[in-house]
This record gives sequence, structure tokens and C-alpha cells, in this order.
Amino acid sequence: MPLLRRSLRAVLLGRGLGAAGLAVDSATAKGVLRLPLSTLRVGWPVLRKAANRHKAVGLTPKQFHYAFTNTLSEQESAAVYERYHVPGTGHVLFEGALANANRRSAFRVDYGKEDRAPLLFLAGGADDVIPASANRANVKLYRKGIVNYKEFPGRSHHTRAGTAGRGRRLRSRLGPRAHRDPRAARTGQSGASRRQREDRPMNSGGRPMTSTASPAHLPPPGAHEREEIGRELQATLLELVDLSLVGKQLHWSVVGPLFRPLHLQLDELVDSWRDLADTVAERAVAIGFWPDGQAAAVTAGTELARVERGPVEDHAVVRELARRLADVSERTRVRMDRLADLDAASQDVLIEVVRELEQQLWMTRAQLPQGGGG
Repeated sequence: MPLLRRSLRAVLLGRGLGAAGLAVDSATAKGVLRLPLSTLRVGWPVLRKAANRHKAVGLTPKQFHYAFTNTLSEQESAAVYERYHVPGTGHVLFEGALANANRRSAFRVDYGKEDRAPLLFLAGGADDVIPASANRANVKLYRKGIVNYKEFPGRSHHTRAGTAGRGRRLRSRLGPRAHRDPRAARTGQSGASRRQREDRPMNSGGRPMTSTASPAHLPPPGAHEREEIGRELQATLLELVDLSLVGKQLHWSVVGPLFRPLHLQLDELVDSWRDLADTVAERAVAIGFWPDGQAAAVTAGTELARVERGPVEDHAVVRELARRLADVSERTRVRMDRLADLDAASQDVLIEVVRELEQQLWMTRAQLPQGGGG
């Protein structure tokens, strides 16, 4: 969802990743307690079901009109809906909604950071998704750095066409720091010399060379630490992929009185494991480690017991599922602990994996007969 991506800009600037930021109708970050009723109404179609956390959820034309195009007529809104509406990911919205209850939330911001890059908030006076009052509450938490606020009266959350040009002009409010390269301050190099060093040659066919990343593009961990972090993420990725394959096999194979609820539950679990695997793989790529989730890598790199082909009684499905969930969550927890001293951001990813797997394990074990174990 765009509003949450805009909130993440503030998070990234707080971590020193950027020269300046423009947050248009930004979602509130961790620490903002104000929750306007209109925001709750807009998010309710997604937040009302916990299962939506791992789904893409769309809005009806009526819900879209209230949320994004409330300053347009119903007919005008229908045209915008037809052109721009796509379902949005539930996971990110849940992360934002629960930020204040999560000590390790990805939406936490260091509001007292003195060397923060300049940040400009733009708000719409008629915005129902993130009202101007919520944006003002966001701005008030910043105690250090250059942070400015501009409100456009009468504008809704559908602002891209109307405010893009103004946004470019308003960047001048941030002052000269907005044009400074933050890496130049750390390395002592000018932006021109750094760009010259980072330029990559083309091959004889006029295409970029295969390797385009340089150390300047990568997060702080050194090469040795990056490899070590990557191995922990890779091992977790392989187990999540294997778990999704096992889950799908059980989904096809289950028989018995509990066939339907287990058949549907396994589909939801497989979707969640695939989402978690994607998150883990993207984190690995972000630090400069290339993951491998192909069949050969999964076969060689996991310890999960395979499921025999053929029908599996419903009670056996629950038992086998619980056993595998317990094994994977336990090994992931060990990797999570090892990452504590290597990379807090990568550890956060595995914390989310462990949290999800252990909740699923609890709900699976609850279906076993008393004393049935896992």
C-alpha cells in the first residue's frame, strides 16, 4: 500500500539511508497513538479478518470512494476505481496497525536522531485514509533534524496527479542539506567522484555486465559477516519452501471426517509459508547474498521427512504437520539467536518467521487428542 511505503521513507531516513525524504499522506509510524475513526473505517475491510494478513485484499467501489476519491462524484470515482484499483497486501497493513504493540516493529523511528536527513510531510485536508491531524501528530514526535509540514486544504488521498509538481517545488523548503550525498560525508568523496567509481562498463553486446552491485550499494555488514548472515537466511528459506511442499502434499492427500477443514487450513498455511520464504529471500538479496530456492537446493539442504504418496488419515495429517512445524520453528529459533550479534534487521525477519510458525504450531497441536503430543 502506497501510504505505508511513504511511512517507511521516514523509517529509512532515521537509519541514515537517504539524502532527503518526501512523505505524501504518510501512514503513522510507531509511537503515534492517534487513530482517527475514518482511518479505522478504511482499514477495516482488511483488518476484520486475521486470515487477510497473508492475502491481497481489494476494496469495493463504495469503499474506494470513501477512502481515496471522497472529493469526487460517484461517477468520477468509478472511473478512477476502474483505472487504478488493485488489491493491496494485507501483511503490511497489519504490521502498521500493530506497530505500537510490537516492540520490534519495522515501523519504529528514532525521533531524536540529530543527523537525520531532511523530511517533508505533505497532507490532504480532506484525506479520509490518513487525515491531516494524523500527519500533524506524526510531525510533532520529531525532536531533531529538519522536518517540515505542508497541508493542502480540500485534497483527498487521491493526490498523485494533483500534488506531484508541487512536491518537487516544495523540496526547496528542506534547505541545502536535501542535495547533499550522505555517503560523501562518511567517505570524504564528492558525489561526482563516487559516481565515477561506481559506474559499470557495458559488455560487447551493449548490455550491462552481470554484476552491477558495488560495496557502496550494500548495507554495512562486511563480506565475511554477509556470508554468515546469508547462510542462516538460506537455511531458513529452504525449510520454508520444503514445508510449503509438504503442506501441499498433505493438502492433496488428507482423507477422513476432517477432510474439508484440514484441506482449507493447509492451503492457508502453504500461502503463509510461501510469503515468509519470499520475505527471507528478499532480505538475503538486500544484504548482497544470492539465495537459492530451487528443487535441487531444497533436496540437498533440508532435514524435513518426506510424506509418502497416497491417502493420509486426518488425525495423522495433524500429527505429521505438528511434528514438522515444531522441527522447523525450533531450528529457525536457533538461527534467530545466532543472528543477534550479526545483524539485527535480519534477526527481525527470523523473529517474524518464528512468531508465525509457533502460532501455527499452537493452533495445530490444539487439534490433537489430549495427550497426543506433536
